Amino acid sequence: MYAGRSRIDELETPYLRDERRFMAAFAEQRSLEGPCLEIGCGTGLFAETVPQYIGLEYALESLFAQGFEPFTRLCGDARRLPLADSSMECVFSFNTLEHVPELERAFEEIDRVLKPGGMLVLKPAWHCTKYTTELIPVLPYRELKTRQKVTKALLPIIRSKLYKLLTWTPWRIQRRLMQRPNNPLHWGRLTPYHGKAWISDADATSSIDCHEGILYFTSRGYVCHSHPTAFRQLLAGHDVVVLEKPAGNGN
Repeated sequence: MYAGRSRIDELETPYLRDERRFMAAFAEQRSLEGPCLEIGCGTGLFAETVPQYIGLEYALESLFAQGFEPFTRLCGDARRLPLADSSMECVFSFNTLEHVPELERAFEEIDRVLKPGGMLVLKPAWHCTKYTTELIPVLPYRELKTRQKVTKALLPIIRSKLYKLLTWTPWRIQRRLMQRPNNPLHWGRLTPYHGKAWISDADATSSIDCHEGILYFTSRGYVCHSHPTAFRQLLAGHDVVVLEKPAGNGN
């Protein structure tokens, strides 16, 4: 999918434009000096937003996109980052971690390479769903199994904010009550779809709850700047999550 792509052309599109502005402002506000690692860099749309940028991408062809040549690029796997312990001042990732199998290993690696006092910015496609990877929203009823037909009929309810609030909140409260230091990451496995009838997030391999992502890092001593209170964390949705690693953590 990355063959022949141009970073120069893609910078003119609205894709991730708001996120790029966010990272540029964030780097300035935090006086970041780098190095700053982007996990899942694609063609490098964030390369000029942070100092000492390093882009990591699993797909080799993306790293040869026109206009990406001046920047530091790594072809690698988020589950085994080719970087030294405590070597990054900032790690950030947008629209990527939902595509990583064995997701807990990626979270462990992020914690490992981030230096004490370093900043973490995460915005995967939180809460990807099985009904999306099964294409239930777009397939006609005649092509669906009975369970899928019921799900399709209930989509207006399932997608509503009230339904999400009523189903997510009890689970999140239970998770907070049961949390302990170095809390394990709970996430769901999905079967990605890679056919022609693709819709957004149909190719996701992992379903990640935003609150669960916050809990993983705060149980390791991180400070969550984007959601500073337990109440806001419990109500977290499809949000950008900003965390700071404790200065005394020498992992």
